Amino acid sequence: MDRGPILRQFCGLILIAVLLLTLYGVLLFTTYSNNNKRLSRQSSECDTTRLGPSSDTDSNAKYVPPTCTPRTNIALAKLHKTGGTTLMQILHRLAYLKNLSIVVPTSPGRNSINLFYPRWPKPDKYLPPQSDRYNMFTFHSYFNRTILAKLLGDNTNFVTILREPLSHLRSQFNFYWMAKYYKLKGPDPILRFLENPGKYDHRRPGYRGTRNPMAGELGIDTTTLIRLTQQSMDRPPGQPMDASAVEEIQSFLDKISKEMDLVMILEYVDESLVVLKRLMCWQLPDIIYYKMLALKYAAKETEIPSHLVENHRKWDLVDYELYGHFNRTLWKKVSEEDGIREEIVHFKDVNLKVQEHCSVDDLDHQRVLTIEESRWNAKFTVTHEFCSFLKFGQMCYVTLLRDRNIRYRMPNERKLETKTQDNRKDLYSKRYCELCDEISRDCTLNDTMGGVPIFRLFRGMLLLAVVTVLLYGAILFQRHNNDRVVRYNTWGVRRSNLLVVTEGDLSPEAQMAEMATDRHRDGY
Repeated sequence: MDRGPILRQFCGLILIAVLLLTLYGVLLFTTYSNNNKRLSRQSSECDTTRLGPSSDTDSNAKYVPPTCTPRTNIALAKLHKTGGTTLMQILHRLAYLKNLSIVVPTSPGRNSINLFYPRWPKPDKYLPPQSDRYNMFTFHSYFNRTILAKLLGDNTNFVTILREPLSHLRSQFNFYWMAKYYKLKGPDPILRFLENPGKYDHRRPGYRGTRNPMAGELGIDTTTLIRLTQQSMDRPPGQPMDASAVEEIQSFLDKISKEMDLVMILEYVDESLVVLKRLMCWQLPDIIYYKMLALKYAAKETEIPSHLVENHRKWDLVDYELYGHFNRTLWKKVSEEDGIREEIVHFKDVNLKVQEHCSVDDLDHQRVLTIEESRWNAKFTVTHEFCSFLKFGQMCYVTLLRDRNIRYRMPNERKLETKTQDNRKDLYSKRYCELCDEISRDCTLNDTMGGVPIFRLFRGMLLLAVVTVLLYGAILFQRHNNDRVVRYNTWGVRRSNLLVVTEGDLSPEAQMAEMATDRHRDGY
């Protein structure tokens, strides 16, 4: 093999890698940009007709601050794939901007998000509180009110968020690659799964299981849950549930109702957030959120026949009862709160305007959106800094909160300056941070794809391309050297044979010319 062809192959590989990397980068940023254009329209489509038109849209209406005292102690029972990350980011933003103490892991990294799951860690795995007690808990864990109350105090409000069970399964199926895990092939693997869920899923109830995962994470006894599911699957069509099963499920629902101050519903997240705002005596800007992505995937689009939906209702029996009960409870709260329907409509409108404003590139950081005073909010402005805090992902906030906790507990002589409203944008200036490099890594270019910062995805692809090119180049050159050794040995054998055959028949000059011809033919 000549050196020329090898170099051409290697250069061609580099060119292909660069082209693929460029195309991937364009696709990545284009996808994010397109999602920004349609992001919040979708978030405002949840059943607005149920609320009816606002009866008070007078822009001259005066805001009367509530007489209650804002509450800061809140524990989120964060279930997997139910929309808890959006609520988590709202709480993290509130904790960071209002200097609240939050239970936060000692170690960095994406795995720290699941530090408290499934078993509660030892105290040395999370940082001490900034004061005598924590204000918030927001991470994945099996819900245990007793443990959380010891950390946060008896005046803590407990909340969680549920998702419609079939939608929850679709999300799980995509996120956890369940078709691959269960070796389901074909165009609609979720349909094959729903034909007989028990044939494929033998996991204990939990976040990767499909058998009542929400109820499992909220603390129902695992043995009871498995037994109830089996009884449900064995029940003939049309036959009602056994009375004892109904009683056990109702007992669990009563327990959660007693232990939770609010159970939110993902499909009505705006309604849920307004109820939360009133419960906690917060301000409207406190609950504004930025919807990053509305992902599309095959399991989400698959049309599921009614008999398979019924199969799922049997398999996910307790979750359906859980969701139905607390969906009704949410709307009961809405019906009982004075003026809340109009406030929900107003919040949806404001949140949509803020999301659209924050989705436009603002290179000079000069664009400002003013939200006028209304019955439900004082006048406030949405600046570039506000948009940044709105869009920071969960890893960014975990790092910011770790940094702030560490700085807060420093000896007085080492304490750094405190960020103010005017210098919050200097997140990783040495004047204001201890974990500056980590903050720069996790919070720079906070735009995300599926919760992962875009620059991390792009950086990972770049690293993969470089490693691939180097490995392939090493293989090419190794093959080239091996071929040279083989050809050199072959030439040596020919030389020996030539000397034996032609000795005495050819002159020395003719022998040398013959050997030179052989070497030229073999590339030497």
